[in-house]
Amino acid sequence: MDSNGGVQAGNTRAQETEMDNLLAISSVEEDDEEPDIEDLIGSILSRKEVSVAWKDTSLPHLLCYGSILYVVEQLLMYPSDLLKTRLQVDLRPQNRVWRDWLVLCEHIKKKEGYRGFFRGFTFNTVAGIPAQLVYLATYNWCKERVESMGGPAWKASPMAPLCAGALAEGLTSIVWVPLDVIVQKIQLQGGLPSQWESKALLRNPHHAQHIGGPFKGPMEVIRDVVKEDGVPGLWR
Repeated sequence: MDSNGGVQAGNTRAQETEMDNLLAISSVEEDDEEPDIEDLIGSILSRKEVSVAWKDTSLPHLLCYGSILYVVEQLLMYPSDLLKTRLQVDLRPQNRVWRDWLVLCEHIKKKEGYRGFFRGFTFNTVAGIPAQLVYLATYNWCKERVESMGGPAWKASPMAPLCAGALAEGLTSIVWVPLDVIVQKIQLQGGLPSQWESKALLRNPHHAQHIGGPFKGPMEVIRDVVKEDGVPGLWR
């Protein structure tokens, strides 16, 4: 009886030890797993400190969430960007910014409808999504290179991502500048209020050339720019 009891007790301890080892291995495997994008977003919303490396991201998640966030941002900001672009070509000798915003909004609503506030939005969004992803990939590449130039203190300092961001912005300008040139040409197609145009023409008889067009689409804008300024005109 005592020998049987000792054997059973030994078997029980062996089983417990084996179970503990399995739990430990499972815990290590869970720690090694890459964090899900949902967990990362939850950590950001709960204001927890979180560090995300490129290896922690998933390309399908990046494409999906990055594209959705970019579209939402454009829906919110595009009308104000269009208004800004049209106000920039207003060559009247005197203007009042806050009143002009309201007058221009009324002009667009009356002449083009609410869709006028989103003129060029489709092209800007479709072309902007891959351009934004190119920037993110370039920024991560620059960040890794910049951080490898110094020690832990440099890597943890705000100067490392600042330098990486400046480098990425400069490198990806080859993509962004032509996109901005085309979009701004399309945004100007609705023109300015007629009373503004008449006053601007008194100051500059060639004012209409600043607006150009009308264009039927992005390809026509590209052909017009190349015809007037050559290919380098897309990077003006």
